[in-house]
Amino acid sequence: MANKIIIGLVGEICAGKGIVVKYLAEKHGAASYRFSTMLRDLLARLYLPLSRKNMQNISTAIRQYFGEDIIAKVITEDVKNNKNKIIIVDGVRRIADIKYLKKIPGFKLVRLVAAPEI
Repeated sequence: MANKIIIGLVGEICAGKGIVVKYLAEKHGAASYRFSTMLRDLLARLYLPLSRKNMQNISTAIRQYFGEDIIAKVITEDVKNNKNKIIIVDGVRRIADIKYLKKIPGFKLVRLVAAPEI
């Protein structure tokens, strides 16, 4: 993962995370990963409805069994296998995930803040 720029985005709903991801993808060819993608994949594979409640439940279940940082570990492996120089990790929420991701060379955590009316 040498020489990669890995940006973890945190922020409230409507803070502009999606806009930042889109801009970096279009202007700099950045790849992106979302914490929710793995949860969506699991729910789809289990033929369960894709709802906020189900995503919360499956997240809690896998974290209890495999460890609080399990999703960060999965994303780290995805990042390792990605050839892009700029990679965005969207939806970082938990301290355990931040602690794990901070170990990746080139990782920076960015908090986005925007006024609700924007």
